[in-house]
Amino acid sequence: MKASRLMMVLLATLAVVTLAAAEKPRKRLLIGKIPITLAASVHQADVKWEAQYLKEKYKGDYTYIDGKGDATITNTAMEDLRAKNVSGIIINPTDPAAINESVREARKAGIPVITYYMTPTEVKIPWVRVNESVNAKEMGANAAKKWKELYPNKPIRVGIIEFLTNPQIIAMRSTPFIEGVKSIDPTAQVVAQLDGAGDLQKSVVAAQDMLQSHPEVNIIYATNEEHSLGTLSAFQAANRGRAKNGNPLTEIICGTDASQAEILQLINPNSALKFTMGMTPHENGTVQIDTIMKVINGELPADERTIIDVHDKNFDYWTTNIKTIQDWMNFEYFTNVDLQAELDKSVK
Repeated sequence: MKASRLMMVLLATLAVVTLAAAEKPRKRLLIGKIPITLAASVHQADVKWEAQYLKEKYKGDYTYIDGKGDATITNTAMEDLRAKNVSGIIINPTDPAAINESVREARKAGIPVITYYMTPTEVKIPWVRVNESVNAKEMGANAAKKWKELYPNKPIRVGIIEFLTNPQIIAMRSTPFIEGVKSIDPTAQVVAQLDGAGDLQKSVVAAQDMLQSHPEVNIIYATNEEHSLGTLSAFQAANRGRAKNGNPLTEIICGTDASQAEILQLINPNSALKFTMGMTPHENGTVQIDTIMKVINGELPADERTIIDVHDKNFDYWTTNIKTIQDWMNFEYFTNVDLQAELDKSVK
């Protein structure tokens, strides 16, 4: 009898302890993000996808601080997120060498960190890498093929407007693009590689300098949206950068990001911007969230450089269906644009 009563007391105690554990509130799931710059529409869309996906799949909250393309602002943002005691941090650094100490400080605070696009030079953390080299090389090869088809007797002269201080973008974009061009024409020459610094006005100035020093340039790769639109603006102001019935008259301009502004130029039969490779905010954002959650849940080591690749998507004037690219763009960028209607207005 005494044994039975003792067993009942133990079971009752266990039930109380179990209930208390079940009722213990979980720590709020809050993920912090530092995008490299929210001046670019691709990063605006990336942030929207991350917040939406985190809420839907993991019931978590999301906060972000614009890195504004500045290493000092980025490091200050890391301090602010640590002060908020976030559950994890996703960082798209401006300067990979400048964030090593900030990542170490986050670790000391028990906050896991993953990186997007670029990764710290010293500290090893999971890295969601946009592997763009295959797309960039393919775009370079296709641009060279089209130029040789249109103007077989005009030697290819390549100009690049890029991030000259960013080794990752050079390695993933401009270098493979040049390799793609030369895979079609080994005699092609790179006549200029100028810094657009991710800024529209600086890209205009760089493109003006390119035109003045190398008017013979006829394939230009601009390595982000600001670079491509700035280049196109500068060339058109000089009565270049134009096409007739979709065929570029003096040069082919290639871009990156596939934002609405770029796509409208790509499908415009009067514009020389005829190739671009689009980043994919939906894939990029959801993979970043899944990766930081795997680290938080112990499914992925927080202190190893595990690389998770995501990819771009190539578009061009000649093979891209307007409805297909419209559906893609409206989905990826949260827009609701009728591309044909916008095109009809712009070419009147």
